[in-house]
Amino acid sequence: METKEEKLQKEVDELSKKLYHMHKEKGENLQLKQQLEHNNKIIEQLQKSTKTVYVAKERPFIKLSGRPEKDKDPIISDWLEDAREHLVTIPDEKAKIDFLMQNLISPAKDEIRLRPLLERDSAAKILLLIHSIYDGDDSVSQLQQLFFQRNQKENETLQDYSLNLMKIFDQINKRDNTVLGDKDKVLKDRFIEGIKEPHLKREVKRFSYEHKTMKFLEFRQEVLLWVNENTQSWKVKLQMQDAEVVSNQAIKSEHTSKDNSEIY
Repeated sequence: METKEEKLQKEVDELSKKLYHMHKEKGENLQLKQQLEHNNKIIEQLQKSTKTVYVAKERPFIKLSGRPEKDKDPIISDWLEDAREHLVTIPDEKAKIDFLMQNLISPAKDEIRLRPLLERDSAAKILLLIHSIYDGDDSVSQLQQLFFQRNQKENETLQDYSLNLMKIFDQINKRDNTVLGDKDKVLKDRFIEGIKEPHLKREVKRFSYEHKTMKFLEFRQEVLLWVNENTQSWKVKLQMQDAEVVSNQAIKSEHTSKDNSEIY
């Protein structure tokens, strides 16, 4: 049986153990706190010393050769606007100049390269040169030519074809809104004349004649809906009509030949 002294000694031992563990945990917590403070200081130093990284946009940037002559050629004003957006992501002036020169191809590249250095020693000056050379008043005639020569291409949808016409028209209108005249009429006429399929062109022309006052956007939407809903039926119908026309012409020709032979 334990004596009173032994019990007290046992309680003292237990308290000593608890105190030991408490001091140990406190020491570990203190060490952990110090480590965290140290890590935070390192993070702050890294944040202060790290430079901002500029990431160029991933969307493709079309190279410029001069005034647009083909559908794939960029419109000058559009190219200039895209170039300015890209240049915002480039902090260094030399890198900006390199970017512009890399996205120019002859003859546009030669036009800039052969200018005096003082006229092309900054990105802003290069953009100004491109604008003055290719985006002046004389570019209106180039765009007009592009507009009136633009026809629907092989495998090109009516939607894509008409969008391209609208884009060119807007570019001309931005420079001189008196050149082409009535937007709805001009777009409608050019759209119809450029349709590749003769049968469809005839039907669209008839629809246009029946809806002379319809705005181009509404007219275009109606045509696209009609074509989508009647792609097969209108082709069959028009082919039958053409066959009938050819047959009637053949019969008429045969009768004419027979009449002539009877005369002789």
